[in-house]
Amino acid sequence: MKKRHAEIVGAGFAGLTAACALAQRGWSVRVHERADRLRTAGAGIYIYENGLRVLEAVGAYDAAVRGAPFAHTREVRDGQDRLISIHRWKDSRVFSIVRQNVVNALAAAAAQAGVEIVTQSSATSATAQGELMLANGRKVKADIIVGADGSNSQTRDSLGLLSGQVSTDGSQHQAPLSAGTQGVLLKAGLVRECEALAGIAFEGERQRQLTEYEGLIGIVQALSAQMS
Repeated sequence: MKKRHAEIVGAGFAGLTAACALAQRGWSVRVHERADRLRTAGAGIYIYENGLRVLEAVGAYDAAVRGAPFAHTREVRDGQDRLISIHRWKDSRVFSIVRQNVVNALAAAAAQAGVEIVTQSSATSATAQGELMLANGRKVKADIIVGADGSNSQTRDSLGLLSGQVSTDGSQHQAPLSAGTQGVLLKAGLVRECEALAGIAFEGERQRQLTEYEGLIGIVQALSAQMS
């Protein structure tokens, strides 16, 4: 059987996590990063239990949390350093991690799984038929294209994937998906999984918000099952 191939735009948290998950499930994967090296903006980030479980699933947990302080308490203070509130995490892991450490850990796990990471490579658009147009004029084909190129994603915008927009007055309205995009989601069986990203998961009596990490793993699993 022919090996499935994925082209991923963006080597941040989402792109590298998707790359790991797909490659570990037998896909050939290439990641495009527009910068000359893998790097991230900002300093630290709190990663909670659900995100940590995903790092474990893709084999990046140990390297990501190495040397990171375990966050057991969070305080909120005002400009005069007066204590406003205290939040203590119980029965859940929370780490304050340097963002670059997470990127490095995910990149290492991706490389170990056979992912090709190409720096100084960016995309301008994609089609619902699985063709990715690169900034250098080259076109590449894939069974799936992942647009993980940030909030101003050119990949997403070229496909009309923005399904929700917030107006300046705070109201929200829906922008319809293009017919091509709907066809791709239906063919891959991902409609329910995509809708679940904004939903609530129930675990017994507990209720928690799905994160992009867990949703991403769920979509990759569903896609692999549908296309295997």
